Amino acid sequence: MTNTEVREWIPTPPQHSKKHSIQPYFLHGNTIQLSLQAVNAYIHNGSPRLAEITGTGCMQGALTAVYLSASDGFHAAVTACTVMGICGELASCKEGTGSFYTALLDSLSLLRNADIEKYIKLEETTLEKI
Repeated sequence: MTNTEVREWIPTPPQHSKKHSIQPYFLHGNTIQLSLQAVNAYIHNGSPRLAEITGTGCMQGALTAVYLSASDGFHAAVTACTVMGICGELASCKEGTGSFYTALLDSLSLLRNADIEKYIKLEETTLEKI
């Protein structure tokens, strides 16, 4: 994806205080929850095969850094988790871990906005202040 494509896809972030950090929670199944203040993002994309190979966490960290060039930290993390999850789903195959690793890298290099829009499973909730 080009930097322009990234900016087109990333939703406009709400205004958050820079004092608060992003809280990641890995829930059961393929669901990841990221929270910042009163905003929660639930990402339902992913593959259990991502845990079978070394380096997927580092890849996700690198993706987050890339998306930071176009968004705030919260939405960069949400985008990175979503993209890695979609690519993991697209790469899942019956072959061994070496084939999966290669397919994952291919999925990352070939991913387009249309793929994200087709496969995204994201819900974002906002807690209202009481």
